[in-house]
Amino acid sequence: MWQTLLLSRWKPIFNCLPVETLIRERQQEYYTILAVADKAADSTAFVEFMLRRDPRCFK
Repeated sequence: MWQTLLLSRWKPIFNCLPVETLIRERQQEYYTILAVADKAADSTAFVEFMLRRDPRCFK
């Protein structure tokens, strides 16, 4: 819950992204993509992963 609060204060789009639910439902993929982003020193893959998860934000 704290992730959503912090992120939504930064960018309102995060109000509609269930961050904790996405992490819980796709935990292994979440950690894999975090590792990819960390190794590349580029968060693009992680951001794309999170945004792909809930297309309701873009309707």
